[in-house]
Amino acid sequence: MKINKLFVPLMAVISLMSVGCSSNNSSASSKNDGSNSNIPSEVQKYTVTFDLNYDGSTNFTQEVESNGKVTRPEDPSRDGFYFTGWYVDANETSQFDFDTSITESTTVYAGWVDSANSLVATFYYNFEGAPSEIYETSYFEKNNRVTKPEDPSRDGYLFSGWYSDAACTQEFSFMKRQDSNVSLYASWKKSYTFEAEYTQLTGLDPDTDETCDAQGNKLGVGYSNNVVGKMLIGKDSDKVKAQASNGYYVTNLYYNGAYLEFKINSDADVTGASLQLRLSAEYFNISITSDDFVVSINDKEISYEDITFSGVVTDMASEEKRPFTNHYINTINLKKGENSIKLTVNNDQSPQVGAGSMGATAPMIDCIYITTDANLTMTEYKGNIQ
Repeated sequence: MKINKLFVPLMAVISLMSVGCSSNNSSASSKNDGSNSNIPSEVQKYTVTFDLNYDGSTNFTQEVESNGKVTRPEDPSRDGFYFTGWYVDANETSQFDFDTSITESTTVYAGWVDSANSLVATFYYNFEGAPSEIYETSYFEKNNRVTKPEDPSRDGYLFSGWYSDAACTQEFSFMKRQDSNVSLYASWKKSYTFEAEYTQLTGLDPDTDETCDAQGNKLGVGYSNNVVGKMLIGKDSDKVKAQASNGYYVTNLYYNGAYLEFKINSDADVTGASLQLRLSAEYFNISITSDDFVVSINDKEISYEDITFSGVVTDMASEEKRPFTNHYINTINLKKGENSIKLTVNNDQSPQVGAGSMGATAPMIDCIYITTDANLTMTEYKGNIQ
């Protein structure tokens, strides 16, 4: 077959144009495919300058990423002076907090006191397994008062003051002026948590207890229904958001005479233990007093300041509850052996008009806390939680 002589050159030109267009399109695509977004942006950093704050000293610095925290350096030393910490100002009026997020270049200043005219107060953690032997060291001028530091913390214990001896028999007075170095020791009391859901809700005696049914199950009255026994227990969840200490709590005590009893065993007589209740409310904002919600220890009523619950979730269709909060009640005395801590509803006031079948105002109860030196246990009914 005869081919037109003009056809071959024309096809070659078209082919070259096609390749060129394809190449250009590919190049354009590569410029616009967003691959540049994978290049990490430069992280903002700031300089923290440590000014040693005396003539002839040499400053040093740390680089910190934005919103990061600076690392506390080793304490500097200076002949004839005690180092007192790092401050936000050269006059040493406010200490720098190393938990502060750094959002700009910052200068912190060393604090010093003349060792010839200063005394030392050493504060000891005073328990095995502490983060370190010494909690804090501070300095003060002779015949001045020691400054009280922030309270230390210890898991499962409550800090109860500073003492002049490790046995914690002589409480230290921060009002007294001192003329010598001082060593102070932290005192700790064990903090116990006793759960409301482990109190007795079944097996009660219907002949002597009017708050149970004929089968011995504790009665409960709710907003729209009555419950008995273990059904008084509410379960926390991501939807409920009650922040219950053990994931459960007791509710439906909305009638006059309803009660929970914590049976607490002590290995010694106790004076001045601390009692807290972890409580909340549902459906309505309420207040309780020591008259209408009675707290008694071995049948002796104790007083406490009025408690108000606000921010309650009032939507009846919602599962969400107001988070539980801790409320200090008072100091209490316990006897060696078994003790009764009883929480009793002592009113017949509905929380408000339209409160359904709720016949009294009462809180939900999560747990109680007792802080003391004695060893405590509770008679628990763990079968309540299946």
